[in-house]
Amino acid sequence: MNARLYLILSLLLLSVQYSRSQFLDYIPLEHKNNSYEDVTKEAREFEEYVRRRELELERKLEYDRRAEITRRAAQPVVINEELVTATGLNISQEKEVTAKINQKTYSDGQVVNYVIGLKYNNNWISIKETLLPKISVLIKKAESDGQDEIKQFLLEMSEYANYVLVVGDEFILF
Repeated sequence: MNARLYLILSLLLLSVQYSRSQFLDYIPLEHKNNSYEDVTKEAREFEEYVRRRELELERKLEYDRRAEITRRAAQPVVINEELVTATGLNISQEKEVTAKINQKTYSDGQVVNYVIGLKYNNNWISIKETLLPKISVLIKKAESDGQDEIKQFLLEMSEYANYVLVVGDEFILF
């Protein structure tokens, strides 16, 4: 009996709440005579709206397509990739180190070296592809940053090496 009473009261409460909120945002529609002229005018307006939206969409798709082509053209593509083995010197341990270097030539003529492995004590250690920067590039960066001590250190290293690899706190010169 109580369950029926609760059910009836809850349905009554829900219907009262629904009926009150139904008319809160009531905006009366303008009265239109649905004559043939009104219907055809609305159909024409809708067709024009659809046509405008289609033109906007076509322009946007064309713009996006051209932007994608420009972006792809601006990114150089690897045209040649060579695996090179080089011998270097670990300054902190004063030991000879052999490195596997992946040399990539890009479509814009740029040649970039990446170290992919190091050989310590006859054991090859595979490392994540790491950029092998030229010392001359690091000198220019230190000069532009105003780091005179680092610039001087790099100038001394550039007398007997072209590239430097920093692994942890070790410097390996090539």
